[in-house]
Amino acid sequence: MSLEAFPHAEYAEDQRSERYILTIHVFHRAFTTGAIVGTFGYLGAAVLLRRRYPNRFPLNLLQISRAAATGSVVGPAFAGAGLVLRMYGREKIEWQDRSWRLLANEGQNRVDRWSLAGILLGSGTMLALSRRRGWQSIAAKDGLTNINSIAMIRGWRVPVGGAALGSMGGVVGYLVDANSRGKPASVGDAAGLPKDISLEPTTRT
Repeated sequence: MSLEAFPHAEYAEDQRSERYILTIHVFHRAFTTGAIVGTFGYLGAAVLLRRRYPNRFPLNLLQISRAAATGSVVGPAFAGAGLVLRMYGREKIEWQDRSWRLLANEGQNRVDRWSLAGILLGSGTMLALSRRRGWQSIAAKDGLTNINSIAMIRGWRVPVGGAALGSMGGVVGYLVDANSRGKPASVGDAAGLPKDISLEPTTRT
């Protein structure tokens, strides 16, 4: 869900849905971050350990998407716990101020658009591919039984993995697009680290 769906108040103290806005932002970024960690963690393990365990780290899209799916679920779980620890007991205005700044950050809004487009495209693509007979043979070649291969293809990690990979692709697309337009962007921007919003209070004086 894009944060642009929420109305942006003129002043932070008037910002509504502040808890939803901040929570959605944290979970969205953690989804992508978890996907990145899961994907590259799997690829790193495959490179380092594949000779010793040749059947445990097959390099195909099905397995990589499953690794991305796992990371994209674990990431928000940790991020949710961190959000609770950081914001527990905070005043309402602190939630409002943070959510107000996010809505005011055009860079964050662009990241959301690119990432959501990637999520939809990636999930749909993986669902379509999983219906092809060739995918069952791919799973079977990895040493799985016929029943297990079907479960692997039809499981939740196929669409979620596609969404995770699509989210990563969306962030890459945002970075390429922003830099090609002469508006330099970094991974920090895509990760939700604001730099173009004043840190001064955004409430009425």
